[in-house]
This record gives sequence, structure tokens and C-alpha cells, in this order.
Amino acid sequence: MKVISSAALMAAIMCMLTACHKEEDDIFAFATLAITTDVAENIERVQAQAVFTNINSRKVTTTADFNGNAVNVELLRGPYLISAEGVLSYHDNSGNVVMHQFRAQTDYAEIMDKSQNLITLKAILLD
Repeated sequence: MKVISSAALMAAIMCMLTACHKEEDDIFAFATLAITTDVAENIERVQAQAVFTNINSRKVTTTADFNGNAVNVELLRGPYLISAEGVLSYHDNSGNVVMHQFRAQTDYAEIMDKSQNLITLKAILLD
């Protein structure tokens, strides 16, 4: 009887100690990708696909949910290769809407902060 109660007490202590570990929920990070260009100060709209490739795991995350010239995404923390390709539009000095096809890329961007990581890519205009 004494052996059974000792075993039950040990099992209860092990369960309590196991339940006290810290949850690892900070492996994700929020990132904002902003597209800029030398031609226009205020890009009004971007229609593009942004691809985030984790350099360590090779996991690929794709989004096209741009709001203005930026897109927000939740990713695993780590180093990324980031590319974007599509169409951007802005108003020129005379008030006309100008549209350009573009590409933008970086071979290395660290997304390490849990709260907010800002990555700015300069667009290469294709036309």
C-alpha cells in the first residue's frame, strides 16, 4: 500500500511540474512589406504577389493582399528571401494616373521581432 501511494504521489508531482513549463508561442512574427520607388513618393495602389521564402526551412508563404503599397503577413521568425511582382499605380505631377509593371526582391531580410518588422523593397519598373 505504501508503494502504491508513493507512486501515485510521484505521478502527481510529475504532472504538476510538466504543466508548469512556459508555452513557446513567440515563434511567429508580424511583418509589413512596403513597396517604394524613386519615381513616385506616394504609391496609391499595388496589385502584386509577394513571396516570402524562409531561408532555413524553405517554407514559402504567398500573399496578394496589398493595402495601398503595403501588405501585412504573419510568418515564422527567421531569415527570408522576399520577392514581389505586379503592377503599381500613382498620380504624376499633372494629376494623371500612371501604372507600371514592377519587380522587387531582397535576398536576405531578418524577421525576428515578435511585434512588427518593416521590410521596404524598392521597385524596379519594367516598362
